[in-house]
Amino acid sequence: PQVEPKHTVILTLLAMSPVLVRTWIRPDPRTFARSTGVCALVAFLFGWHVHEKAILVATLPLALSLIDVVVDDDDHGSGFYNDNNNNNNSNNDDNDEKTKSSLKSTKTTTNGGKGWLFPAGRTRRKELEIHAFWLVNIAGNASLLPLIHTPFEVPIKFGLFVAHTLVLHVMLQGMPSSWNSSMNEKQQQQQQQREAPSKSVKFSLSWVEFFYALGLVGVQLFQSAIHPIFFAHLPFLPLLLWSTYCAFGIVTAAVLYLRLLQ
Repeated sequence: PQVEPKHTVILTLLAMSPVLVRTWIRPDPRTFARSTGVCALVAFLFGWHVHEKAILVATLPLALSLIDVVVDDDDHGSGFYNDNNNNNNSNNDDNDEKTKSSLKSTKTTTNGGKGWLFPAGRTRRKELEIHAFWLVNIAGNASLLPLIHTPFEVPIKFGLFVAHTLVLHVMLQGMPSSWNSSMNEKQQQQQQQREAPSKSVKFSLSWVEFFYALGLVGVQLFQSAIHPIFFAHLPFLPLLLWSTYCAFGIVTAAVLYLRLLQ
């Protein structure tokens, strides 16, 4: 079928509508970066003509939105996660009990706590966002690698990509479970000791995420070693593989971000 610009505009607006409606109904400065990043991500997927570098327009705001992940919900509840911001202590206690009970029921009903996309216990929205950002960041940066196309630059570009991936993984693992600007360091430590394990925000790769990242190495090996020998008559095959493989990760991340609106 012939795709025209008006078709992509309609698709883009339809895909953005959940974020736009949510932002209009519950405006919150703390969710502006996240909403901007998700809209940019949707525009990247459905736009009429976009360049590979346009993915940075989405990943940079989404990186800023991770600040909200470590903000204490009791003092800075976010409309992106919660339907309302209620600071009543009794309601918070009731919500904590409901959360604990729901987590227990989830662990006993979903294949022993092992999910398809995330490891056990990765059902909460904050952890979902961390995994979604990891995926869009890795796939988005990998999609930029073919822009540096000379063979002599392969070790440099892939070395920088691996280094960035490792640094990102270490930083996500070291993210605190909550943060409150009104607390000093001692109070922060006391709060972390009081926190229940069900409230902690932890990051670890699932086997799907690990093999997806490992597959990027396989695509690069195919482009550098196998393609010149066996598939030299198909010059655009490496670009096709890069685009398809990275598109899978970016689309999956976009779906995960849209799930946060539920």
